[in-house]
Amino acid sequence: MSIIRIAALLGLGTAVTGAAPPSLAGIWGAPGSMLTIDAQGARLEQDCASGSFGPVRADAKGRFKAKGRFDLHQPGPQRADVPAGADTIFSGRIKGDQLVLSIEPAGGRAQTVTLTRGRRVKLIRCY
Repeated sequence: MSIIRIAALLGLGTAVTGAAPPSLAGIWGAPGSMLTIDAQGARLEQDCASGSFGPVRADAKGRFKAKGRFDLHQPGPQRADVPAGADTIFSGRIKGDQLVLSIEPAGGRAQTVTLTRGRRVKLIRCY
């Protein structure tokens, strides 16, 4: 068997590499939602909720999934006896300058938000 064939069988030959995963870092916005992503993780701020997750790494197709916490807020004082947030799965897919983010809190209502890269929004807090 030739050395070239052995190298190919062992994966030592020239490999075809896929596209690099798209970068998620930066600010993403949508009406009522702003997401900030950096190397340590992500912070989601909404009019009446907030959450954090990460670190976030997209695959070659721009998809990611991360565990975190999500907390709903209400107008007025926050009750001390209400638990602070729920364990949540955040998943998403980036396509160009759009990020579709799914938020699935344990025991809560799931939601999906479509955010745009670089879009800053003014949040109107419910509290």
